[in-house]
Amino acid sequence: MNIYQDRLKKLREQINTHQLDVLIVTIYDEFLSEYTPIYANRLRWLTGFTGSNGLAIITKDDSVFFTDGRYMLQAEKQLDGYKIYNMGDLSPYAWINDNFKQHIKIGFDGNLIGYKSIVRAKSIIKEGTFININLVDQIWIDKQEKPQSKLFAHDLKYSGLDHQSKIKQIAEKLDADAYVIACPESVSWLLNIRANDIDYNPVALTRAILYKNARVDLFTDATLENELAEVNIFPLNSFYDKLKGLDYVTDHNFANYNIVNQNDKIIKHQENPILIAKACKNDIEIQGAINAHIEDGVALCKFLYYMAHQNDQLSEIAIADKLENFRKESKNYISPSFATICGFRENGAIIHYHASKESNKQVTKEGILLIDSGGQYPYGTTDVTRTIAIGTPTSEQKENFTRVLKGHIALAQAKFPVGTTGSQLDALARYHLWQVGRDYQHGTGHGVSCFLNVHEGPQRISKASGDSILMPGMILSNEPGYYKQNEYGIRIENLMIVRQDIDYLYFETITLAPIDCNLIDNSLLDRSEIDWLKSYHQKIITKLSTYLDESVVKWLQSL
Repeated sequence: MNIYQDRLKKLREQINTHQLDVLIVTIYDEFLSEYTPIYANRLRWLTGFTGSNGLAIITKDDSVFFTDGRYMLQAEKQLDGYKIYNMGDLSPYAWINDNFKQHIKIGFDGNLIGYKSIVRAKSIIKEGTFININLVDQIWIDKQEKPQSKLFAHDLKYSGLDHQSKIKQIAEKLDADAYVIACPESVSWLLNIRANDIDYNPVALTRAILYKNARVDLFTDATLENELAEVNIFPLNSFYDKLKGLDYVTDHNFANYNIVNQNDKIIKHQENPILIAKACKNDIEIQGAINAHIEDGVALCKFLYYMAHQNDQLSEIAIADKLENFRKESKNYISPSFATICGFRENGAIIHYHASKESNKQVTKEGILLIDSGGQYPYGTTDVTRTIAIGTPTSEQKENFTRVLKGHIALAQAKFPVGTTGSQLDALARYHLWQVGRDYQHGTGHGVSCFLNVHEGPQRISKASGDSILMPGMILSNEPGYYKQNEYGIRIENLMIVRQDIDYLYFETITLAPIDCNLIDNSLLDRSEIDWLKSYHQKIITKLSTYLDESVVKWLQSL
């Protein structure tokens, strides 16, 4: 019995002791952030799953795991003894309803699940009593303490707007006397504060209440480097007491089952008014993002030149470290924006693969290497994927890469009317794969912050309907791909800014890293696509040549 089977056995004992039929274990902490800190990631501790999206259902007889298409292969490799489902195909709550026809008792921690999910669960599971309980913490005896980091200011020269102006701007949009900000990255953006509470994402795990009179109560146990005008500081554990008697609204990210059920006021919701303001970058933020990609582009070009000329057999981990070292040559580089994905051959087919000591492959003479990485700079966040041919690629690999490239170029060149959503553009990136019966199981594009989370909403480009409309100043990724299970993975990712030209919008690509021409079947490209690729590579040379050695520039010119 391995450690995860032992933990599952102990959890089942707790389930029986409390006479539950079902226990739901979410991946989130009480802040519902996408990237849950290790000290609070109960799902990872219980199952060994290291992805960023998952949910487990434990019954007396079954262990069931749900994740999205990005992590299906990863879950199959990491989990032992679990039935695994794609939550895009089957809701966890529908599974419970389908498998239990009699009245059942369902345990879950109401502090670790959003209000919207609670409502959805109750609407689907008709014969269920929901019991607010945390059984994982009762058996997690060696749980780490929450680290105490400092809050530091995000300088005005990077943010482009002081926190008082942001507070006033958002307060004017409120539908109630107060708004509960349950999203930590929204608090960080609003108050121009950052911290090191989560690896790779410099957000402060805080809560806040924004009042209609443009005053803010900030709840944190961290120390602040500087005072914040118009902001009152309270201990984090006083947050719920402060809510009593208030007339307020919150977004669906708010997590507290008891308050949802005991206080009718909490049922009032408003879409987070900070999200759009944060997503539509101002001129200072946009210039910062462009500057960050220039610095990042220098590191990427040095790295790709190195990979094109080195003959040593390096491991996936060693290659990721080499790229990190090139980024560290910049004095402004702070950290990765996420854990680097570096997958060779079949590991590249695992969409969000992370090399471990056990899986770490040597990059030998033939195969495809996929590298997805990013950096945090004081003025911008980067995210870029390149697919590299090691040796001579097969005709099949070249065809699939070229079809992915054609979709990437189609989206990069798109011009579309004001009011367009990301879901309306998604097919542009998939079209050339669809024509030969291929596709990829992830979104085409996600929003990106400025020195905050590498994944930002509400903007995205995906098949899902109901997306937010795309607006000037938003930054999104453009990352179609193709993954052949057990063989190789392909993805090409650049970041783009949404720009406006009268009544139409278009994308400006800001990532600066060459695309591997050895993987391109030129016979599949039309003239406009060839021109785009030449223009893109020339842009890299123009923007970066003064920062690169002559040998690297000559290599870029030869592509």
